[in-house]
Order: sequence, then C-alpha cells, then structure tokens
Amino acid sequence: MWMLLLIVCVSMVATLSLAGCKEEAAEEEVAEEEVAEEEEAEEEEVAEEEEVAEEVTEPVEITYWHFEPREKAAKDALTQAFDMFNAQNPDINAELVMVPKDDFNVKLQTAVAAGAGPDASIIDQPLVATYASQGALLSLESYISQEEKDEFVTGALETNYYKGELFGLPLDFVCIALYYNKTLVPDPPETWDEFLAIAREVSDPDNNIAAIQIPGGGYGAWIWPAFVAAAGGTMLNEDQTEAAFNDEAGQAALQLWVDLIELSPKNIREAADAFPAGNIAFLVSGPWEYEGWRANYPEFTDYGITLVPKEVQYATNIGGQNLVVYSASENPDAAVELLKFLTTDEVQSIPNILFEGNPSKKALKDLYIDDPDHQVFSDQLQYATARPGVVNWIKINDEVIATAIDRAFAGEPVKQVLDEAAEQANAILATEPQ
Repeated sequence: MWMLLLIVCVSMVATLSLAGCKEEAAEEEVAEEEVAEEEEAEEEEVAEEEEVAEEVTEPVEITYWHFEPREKAAKDALTQAFDMFNAQNPDINAELVMVPKDDFNVKLQTAVAAGAGPDASIIDQPLVATYASQGALLSLESYISQEEKDEFVTGALETNYYKGELFGLPLDFVCIALYYNKTLVPDPPETWDEFLAIAREVSDPDNNIAAIQIPGGGYGAWIWPAFVAAAGGTMLNEDQTEAAFNDEAGQAALQLWVDLIELSPKNIREAADAFPAGNIAFLVSGPWEYEGWRANYPEFTDYGITLVPKEVQYATNIGGQNLVVYSASENPDAAVELLKFLTTDEVQSIPNILFEGNPSKKALKDLYIDDPDHQVFSDQLQYATARPGVVNWIKINDEVIATAIDRAFAGEPVKQVLDEAAEQANAILATEPQ
C-alpha cells in the first residue's frame, strides 16, 4: 500500500512541477510580448517626435516690401534689422525686398490686385484707408492688445484705423513745428495772440522783412489742420461722414493765416531761401528745413524751433509711414510678428533705420535729446492729430481745402470759402465705400 501512495505522491509532484513550469513559461512569454510592444510603441513615439521636430524646424516664408533708402547707412540699418529678426525667430524666414519709392505705390497696387503682393509692407499713411476699404489688409484687432496699442504715440496709431478698426502699426512719423529767426524774434510765441502780435511788430516790407512763410497748395492744406486742432476743432465730425472744418475753430484758424499773410508780401515770402537769408520772421514747416540748411547753409545758425503756438491746446499735423499685413498672406501670424518686431524700441533705436526720422513709440520720445532741433519735432509729435481715415481724404485735401485757403488769401471772406468747401467735401464723402 505504501508503495502505491509513494507512486501517487511522486506523480502529483511531477504534475504540479510541470504545471508550474508551463505557467512560468507562459508568464515569461507574456512579459516578453509586453516588452516588445512597449519597445515598439516607444520607437513609434520617437519616430513621431522626430517627424514633428522636422516639421517645426522648417521655417515659414514671408516677404516684406520696403522703400529703398537712398543712403547706404539706411540700407545697412534695414538689413541689420531683418538679420536680427531671422536670428531671433528661427521658425520664420522674412525676406526683405527694397523697392524704389517712386515706383513703390504703383508696383504694390499692381501686385496686390493680381494676388501676388507681399505678406507685409511699409505703406504711405493715407493709403491704409484705401487698401482697408478694398479688403486687402488684415485686421490687427485680434493681434494687438490694448496694452500694446498704448505704447504708441496716439496720433501715430490713429493713422492706422479705418471705420474704427486697426489695420496697421505706425513705423515712423514727421510733423510741422514753428521756426523763428532769433534776431527778429528773441522770444518765440506760445499763443496765437503772441504769435500775431510779434508778427505785426517785426513785419517791415520796406526793409524786405515779412512776418511768415506759409506754403500753399496741397502742402499748405496738409499743414492747416494743425491750426484747426490748436483751436480745438476737427476736420470731420466724429463718425467722419461730414465736414467740420467750417465751424468756429476752423474759421479762427484760417483767419489767423490770413492775418499773418497780410503781413507777409508775396514777393518777399516766396523768394528763394528767404528764411536763411534773414527776410522771414517765422516759417511753418518740418525737419527737412534744418536738415537742408545744415547741408547747404552751414553758416546759418540764427534760427530756433518751437511748438506750434496754441489757441486752446498744443497741436500739430502728422505724416509718415505705417506697416501692414495683407489679407492674402498665407502666414499672417508670422507677418504680424515681423511688424511687432520692427516697431520695438530696440529696432527703432538703430541709427538711420527710420524713414521719416521720428519713432512712433512713446518710450523713445527723447531719442534725439542730444540734437535740440530734432528733439523739438519729437516733442511736437506728442500733440499730433491724425488725418481723417477716409479713402478720399487726399482728394479733399488737394482739391477742396487747398482751394479754400488760396481763395481766403486772395481776400474772399473766410466763412464763405469754408462753408462752400464743406459742401464740396460732403459731396465727396458721400461717395465713400460703405
């Protein structure tokens, strides 16, 4: 019997051992399969990451058009800025294309109309409304925060709005200020009353001295809104649908000009180089005047520059260049990043980078503190008022306002010429794109 029990026990042990071995083998096989699956999954994940990495490192391409600077230093500065941008943004490759300014607008208009325009470009300030009205520009409202907007000089930023929507960023700007002959005017005026009083005192036609030199035509019409704003007025109503320049502020501004011109005989004020020759007490103009004198009349230093005198507030006009992104761009995010970069304090501080010479950022107000002449214009820009953001403003400026000023200078009543000009302007405004 005991032999039988022994055989049974041995048999059971063998069976259990065999079962255990099979279970261990099965477990090992499962473990090996799991390891293999994990390794395969890891390999697939690595491959996917490598594929994604390859996609990320391939930079997007954008093209930017800019006026071709005449000076080599300005070209070098612009090239430097783009080298900096591409180095700091390896995921973007921005190509700089310089186009001669005389050809720029025609080439841009043709390219945009054909759907072959750049992703972004510099643009003359008044053309923002034109291209925006055509749907050719990308709205920047979702790209530029209010905090970023507040960094710009208010008047400069406002030149980028069309129908209340932001379509660009200001690059650089220029305005007018008041030049005065230091010998004739030791203490410059701050108010209109002082301005007119000094003009009456110094005007001396018998000795070839005129009170002021004010340009006519479209150029004079570009300057005149500075005086309308100084009297507290605006060129158009709030929604920019009707003329407002014929109100009391506009009438006061034009009457001031008429009074000053009456103290400035045409043969004196329009003579070549009358101001550096010492025959003009006041000159309303921009920074190109002193730049020209430095180059052509280095001995002429008997001048000062001050803010445009105020009636109720300081004010000036504004001209310059903006930066825009076109709605047809395939890479608008990258193009907007380029615009933001070109308006940074770092880039705007690069010598010779600015086309018009004055930065659009408030933080750079004292960039030219070591050049008193230039600094006055930077100070004056803080009071700049943007032109109306309507498509036909240049037409109104050149054909309507310029004519009204000339008629007033010829002796016609100020109120009459402005009321008639307002009617003409309203007829043009009625044709604005809706």
